[in-house]
Amino acid sequence: MLVGPSDKNRALDVLKAFGIEVVELSDEREAVRRLESESFDFVAVKRFPLSDSLAAALALRPSAKVVDLSSLQSGVLMDDSPGFSRLAAVVESSPIAIAVVSPSDFRIEIANALFVELGRCFGSVAVPEIKGLSMSAAFPEMVPVLDEVRREMRPRLDEAVELVCPTEVAVFKRIVTPVLNPSGDLDCIAILFLDVTQHLRAAKEIEALAKMIARRSARLDSILGSMTDALWLYDENGEVIDVNQSALTMFGLGSKQEAIRHRDFAEFQLRDREEKPLPLSRLPQTLALQGKAVPDYVAIGRHLITGKDLDLSIAAGPVHGEEGIAGAVLVIRDITALKELDRKKDEFLSVASHELRTPLTTIKGYTQLLTQSGEQTSLADRSLFLNAALGEIDRMMRLISELLDVSRIETNRFQLHRQPLEWIAFLEKLTSAFRVQYPDRKIEFISHVAEITIQLDGDRMRQVVDNLLANAIKYSKEGSAIRVEAMVDGSTVRTSVSDKGIGIPRDEIPFLFERFRRARNVSSRHYGGLGLGLYISKAIVEAHSGDISIASEEGEGSTFVITLPLEPKIGNV
Repeated sequence: MLVGPSDKNRALDVLKAFGIEVVELSDEREAVRRLESESFDFVAVKRFPLSDSLAAALALRPSAKVVDLSSLQSGVLMDDSPGFSRLAAVVESSPIAIAVVSPSDFRIEIANALFVELGRCFGSVAVPEIKGLSMSAAFPEMVPVLDEVRREMRPRLDEAVELVCPTEVAVFKRIVTPVLNPSGDLDCIAILFLDVTQHLRAAKEIEALAKMIARRSARLDSILGSMTDALWLYDENGEVIDVNQSALTMFGLGSKQEAIRHRDFAEFQLRDREEKPLPLSRLPQTLALQGKAVPDYVAIGRHLITGKDLDLSIAAGPVHGEEGIAGAVLVIRDITALKELDRKKDEFLSVASHELRTPLTTIKGYTQLLTQSGEQTSLADRSLFLNAALGEIDRMMRLISELLDVSRIETNRFQLHRQPLEWIAFLEKLTSAFRVQYPDRKIEFISHVAEITIQLDGDRMRQVVDNLLANAIKYSKEGSAIRVEAMVDGSTVRTSVSDKGIGIPRDEIPFLFERFRRARNVSSRHYGGLGLGLYISKAIVEAHSGDISIASEEGEGSTFVITLPLEPKIGNV
């Protein structure tokens, strides 16, 4: 039974305090319109008898519970009033624990079944009937909260209140709100407990699942982002879902949106090995969306920014879903460098075979002359033939030594044997040797320092200087000057070798110290060599913790500069 002051609005105030949405209308025509167009679970009527239009509107909503607020008399909503039983049923069957307490002594005036169960499980009450008891006896921990609401005259909301009993721990959303009468005085205090234990548990599980998914997604993104191969993901309609950074870099794309626009690869100009354009029907992603796996497809594409051709190895496969093909994955590897290496290898084998065959042919020719002529060959001719053969043998030995040095460098077995070396005297000796060997060439040595002693491997550094001087002579015109110059620069000594030869194309300079590299203005047949001299020279200088660089203009000549530290350091190749 609802007990309170003699104001009819109290019922509505209590309903609002319970969290029930209440629409109050004073205009009967508006009420009829709302009843005809909307659904309501609860209708409270202050005035009876009903008008015909309102009664007809209520008849359209037979499921709506009608409460007769006109029966509020002398502070009591009579148990036999037409709407009381419905209101009591609503409160009693509510999924929210509801109680109303008096503001003076916090005595429980109303409590539904859920609140009674709450008191039995988590409160201090062991009896099923708690109505009429003080909250200090039923829920002593609630008294400070009720005190605060009574003092502040404003609702209090606690999103998560934990209640503990010997068998379980539950979390409730708690609302404690004052109910005022028309004169603004506190009439009673409404208490609501909503069990949110399952909701919070589900929320925590969802949060944990979301974090796990986020971690896996971040890990997957990290893996895809660190891939050097380009990755393209397609849906079942052939639309691009995602690409990794390598895919953007490989083709010169600015963003994923741009990659999506190029889903058919038309701008990449894919061609087969015979340079024939690939139609859309033969693209690996098209075949994969048809359920066919493409393990390795070699094609040629184009970089959008530079316009250079790319040698590509493409693999594609379908992604199977519950209803068939759900998409396709495409992995593209840039094998341009591998193709270039193959080309260099083939070129190297061709040059090496030529370089080795030439001295062998010469040696064979001289030995055949000696064999066939016998005693008829003069002593001078014999000496000439033998010296020529020995010269070709030395040439072969140099070629083989270069190949062995490359092997040692690549396998990290390159070693130095440092000893104190007078650098200026060392350079003067080497320069003089070349003057004697090439008397028609002007080879000049200039030193801007008297003498310096450095810890160096003399044999290896002779190999470097000999290579630079030999190149200067080989690639410059007869009669042109070659200049060797040494100077101290701070804690280093700089040695340069300059010529006025054919020079090197500017775009070739960054790659000049690579193995088997020969500038395009150099004919291997005309000039000879394997393209290993500068590669080995750079490795030797860097093993001494030094540096070798070049300045050149095509047609103007070149200057190679060796920079070595004056103090010995441990270097690696």
